Amino acid sequence: MNKLSGLQALQSRFVFLGKYFPGAGTRLRALARILVILISGGISGLSHGKPIELVVPYAAGGFTDAIARHVADALSKKWGEPVVVVNKTGAASVVGIRYAIDQGGVDGRTILLGSLGYITTQFQSRGAPFDVKALVPVVYLGSTPSVLYIRSNIPATNYREFAEWARKKADGVAFGTSGVASSPHLNAEELAAMSGFKLLSIPYPGSSASIPAMAGGHIDAVFESSGSRSMAETGKIRALMVGSEKPLASWPELPTAEAAGLKGFRSGSWFGLFLPAKTPPELQARLGADVNAVLASPQLQETFRQMDFISGGGRPEAFVQFLEAEKAKLGALIKSRNIRVD
Repeated sequence: MNKLSGLQALQSRFVFLGKYFPGAGTRLRALARILVILISGGISGLSHGKPIELVVPYAAGGFTDAIARHVADALSKKWGEPVVVVNKTGAASVVGIRYAIDQGGVDGRTILLGSLGYITTQFQSRGAPFDVKALVPVVYLGSTPSVLYIRSNIPATNYREFAEWARKKADGVAFGTSGVASSPHLNAEELAAMSGFKLLSIPYPGSSASIPAMAGGHIDAVFESSGSRSMAETGKIRALMVGSEKPLASWPELPTAEAAGLKGFRSGSWFGLFLPAKTPPELQARLGADVNAVLASPQLQETFRQMDFISGGGRPEAFVQFLEAEKAKLGALIKSRNIRVD
């Protein structure tokens, strides 16, 4: 029996004793949790027996991966031990989510970075492909708004002109997406519903494929990050608006969706951290507090500003409310647009 399993057995004995000594039950259970945390190392870095893993259900090298590595680096410095980013891709993030659930123990050393796939996969025809209750939302990391780009030979210099052109295109407007129920796909579906044009979703592996395809005239439009700004500035593609309430810090002249007349429209992706539900409340609170601290640091704030990432933070209750609102909104969109998530 290893050290951690021995402590978990001891924890069970404390809970058992608590049944026969009601007055001391609460204190015994708290002491048991503390012992397990101390021996396992928890997220506090007291033990180096098991590495702290930040599970990312997306491929290495992308925007999500970059956000994860900046957060992991900041937490490594704060905790005094490495936080290892583990990329587990596949099935619209389900592979990574299941890995975090299966590998996570009571020590808080397996953390999941969740995003849109955490919500959309719950709308599969057979229900969520993972146990939603096996994870607890801990802290909202933030979001990155996406930009609406179009091919440069479309006769439109702003969104109103583009929408007018799109409504006249009987065969539909070809939007490059990252697959069904991806952020670019759902953003395009919502835009088509609000503006009244026919949508054709054309899947691509990512912006490295969809942006050149649009520049070559193979598709009409795409929602992607501000990272494609250089191609817009050279005239190969055209940027019409950013799906955010406020202008981008790095691109203030680009109109927002509000300025374009699309009240309430938002495009982009959000990110947050989750822990296995069996993680003790003390460790859940510790992770939330430490992430809030690193998000407030000037160094990370500047890094995120340069990436056009709007950092978040806050209490888990606020993150839960955000997820509930996001699920309601996306559920209504998926149903009204008859989108098959499977």
